[in-house]
Amino acid sequence: MKPDCGCCEGPHISTPAATENRPGLDAISYRAGTYASFFATMQARLSSTDFPELAALKTRDPADPAMALLDAWAVTGDVLTFYQERYANEGYLGTAIERRSVVELARLIGYEPRPGVSATVYLAYEIDKNATEVEIPAHTRTQSVPGPGEQMQTFETADPLTARFEWNALKPRMSQPPVRSTGSVVKDGLYLQGTATQLKANDALLIDFGVNVQQPYRVSSVEADTAANRTRVTLLPWGGASAAKTLREIARRYGATDRFGVKAESGMAQRVLAVIRPLAEDTALDNAALDSHLEQKVLPVLEEELHAAQAGSFARLEPWIAAMLDEIKRVRHSLARAESKSNAVGAAVA
Repeated sequence: MKPDCGCCEGPHISTPAATENRPGLDAISYRAGTYASFFATMQARLSSTDFPELAALKTRDPADPAMALLDAWAVTGDVLTFYQERYANEGYLGTAIERRSVVELARLIGYEPRPGVSATVYLAYEIDKNATEVEIPAHTRTQSVPGPGEQMQTFETADPLTARFEWNALKPRMSQPPVRSTGSVVKDGLYLQGTATQLKANDALLIDFGVNVQQPYRVSSVEADTAANRTRVTLLPWGGASAAKTLREIARRYGATDRFGVKAESGMAQRVLAVIRPLAEDTALDNAALDSHLEQKVLPVLEEELHAAQAGSFARLEPWIAAMLDEIKRVRHSLARAESKSNAVGAAVA
């Protein structure tokens, strides 16, 4: 039985090799052969009937000059096809690795990359207290303090500057007092310094705009920003806003789930948003119809989802739903009071 390992077949013609490549590769194969395949192919052709004049050359000893010549040409073919493959790869944007190749390909569609620019940085010089004023010339070298695994970077000043000891204490302004009008505070709200304001929804707030202009407002919501050490307060006119308008503001504020760290794509968040999104739209419902809508379609769903969030210990969803539910309940309570007051007035007139 003849073995099929191929070890007895001897050299065979294997070049040029196929260079077809499927789409989407990050590197293409484009070599007609390698040293081994070139050398084996040339040995096989020594016995081919296409070259009868070489039939007398029987030796295959690597030390023979004829075999050494084949070896040299095999090395030459290996080197040439290696660079041929690299050139082919540089001809496509998906396989090129040299910047020059990418630049030249981009120029084919009229794109020219901008030249490189040096990095810029803001420098702060601290002057010794004994030196009242120091002139720092242009091109003064400054080196950065590298962190772990980083290298020191060198910068130069672009312009001459004057430095003084008194300016050491100067710091960049991180905030500034806003300019507010009686209408803008309702639209944009206020930012108060600190987070311990002790304000809460429905609190009364009197704002002094100067020039003998003082205006009362009612607090709509309070959001503390610990990182910035400030509190955002949204306001309603003192005379109060309609229940529908207040609900629109609540729905739009809590609908921005990113502000509360809640992922809007979660199942629970989707169910809650489906309930409050209609509240963010303009509605022609009167107070009685709005109260009925809250009682039958909004509050039961929110309370159910709150219980589920508490049972599942959802650290972000639970406070989000709880705060929203509390504000909506307050609006419904104000609706009930307004309805009661209206009924009392109607009875007195009757």
